[in-house]
Amino acid sequence: MRFVMREHRLKWVPADIVYFYRQTCLTKFNYAVGLAVIEMSGILRLQMKEKFKHMRETGFTSSKHFEMEMKNSAQREFVGGFNLRRFLVFCGMVTSLAVRFYLHGCSQAPYQAVAVIAEVMTDNKDRFIASGGWDALQAESVVILTGDNSACGCFSFFRLPHIRI
Repeated sequence: MRFVMREHRLKWVPADIVYFYRQTCLTKFNYAVGLAVIEMSGILRLQMKEKFKHMRETGFTSSKHFEMEMKNSAQREFVGGFNLRRFLVFCGMVTSLAVRFYLHGCSQAPYQAVAVIAEVMTDNKDRFIASGGWDALQAESVVILTGDNSACGCFSFFRLPHIRI
């Protein structure tokens, strides 16, 4: 979440809930994963704008509505199994919507985004580890960052800087 908020030049300081989830995770999100989430939020920007517009038109404007919608999205997204790329896309969707809600006065949205992502990881912990864990997630992030995302509806506008993996 911090990567995405910084990308939008928004000041956001993680609260105690974020530090709690960081302590319960086996490993932290690394630089490549953070950049991949930024890439995914950029790819999904137009779709999330439309989703946010629809949510506002139907009366979903508070932090509680955001939390409910994201939890429902997590249940729908991962009911058929856990996939690393889908997880990164989900993180991009959640963080992108959290930024929109934050900009419209829902100051708790980024914290709830962190909580929802942590819950998805906790609920799918065994499948996450079986699919390769943090090393596979980092490798998938590098593929997203260095690949051509034209199949997603846009071209990759970001190239991974030289980092050691």
